[in-house]
Amino acid sequence: MAIAPPVASALDHITLEHWSVLRTESSTDRRWQRLEWWHNKYYRDNPPNDGFARQRPRKGEPEVPYGRRLFYGSESSRFSLGAEGPVAFFSNDFAVNCCETIEQFSDDQSLSFQDLSRFLRGHRNPTPGWYGYPLNFHLVPSALILDVSVQGAPFFRMIERCAGSTLAAAVFSTITSREPDDKRKTQGISLESRRSGFDGLVYRSVRAPAEIVLPDRNLVVFTAEAVVPGLPPNQ
Repeated sequence: MAIAPPVASALDHITLEHWSVLRTESSTDRRWQRLEWWHNKYYRDNPPNDGFARQRPRKGEPEVPYGRRLFYGSESSRFSLGAEGPVAFFSNDFAVNCCETIEQFSDDQSLSFQDLSRFLRGHRNPTPGWYGYPLNFHLVPSALILDVSVQGAPFFRMIERCAGSTLAAAVFSTITSREPDDKRKTQGISLESRRSGFDGLVYRSVRAPAEIVLPDRNLVVFTAEAVVPGLPPNQ
């Protein structure tokens, strides 16, 4: 008999009633609406690099960087919707966003904060010929976000109640893995949470340097109306 992977097995235990409970608990968690969320995209270096003029990205047709599309389909990304719809990805820290979006950083499992800080101070350019245009966003007050960033989150407590702590720990291990197959397995959580009324979810970055503590939350958004440009209100 085939053994289901941890994520699939856990989701099989979460009923419609359980998802309703998770929606209620998540609706009272306003942390994510209070945060600034970073989105970055890189275009061919074209001095003076005017973000309001059309520029050529690495992939796709030329576009205006500060008016760019945010939502794209992604077949293999962590917590994407696979072939079922476009998503947008953000990070709540600019440095972590660079770790996520610059291949030379994201592929380096031994990336040190010293190497990252050299880039942030302008002393290193891992992507010569390309120029980044960062933008900040915030979630609208009504956005419903599922937290899977820590093992104590309601989602994992629900798995523990339904199927035990061993399975809950195995799911967390899967979603914090760098393995390509494990990344794709996380898409099941996004698909089920979207079907259950969530606008997105927050998860922990696995790309940030390991020897320093950074604000390492990433956000994937399923619903375009859930995120708007600029800082959160009252900031």
